[in-house]
Amino acid sequence: MVNDDLGGSFKGRDPRMSSSIHTTNGDILKGAPIIILINGGSASASEILASALAEHNYGMILLCQ
Repeated sequence: MVNDDLGGSFKGRDPRMSSSIHTTNGDILKGAPIIILINGGSASASEILASALAEHNYGMILLCQ
């Protein structure tokens, strides 16, 4: 993945509930495939993750109906 970059962040109403996530260098899965199932009941986080993986050429998005 991207080297030491901001992966995501959120801010809560209470400043103590705010957080940031940073990426690290290396492939922790050692090339293992990642499958993310997304349907009408999935949360937006899974959709964001799937898009990020596709954008960085770590996966592809398949659409089914």
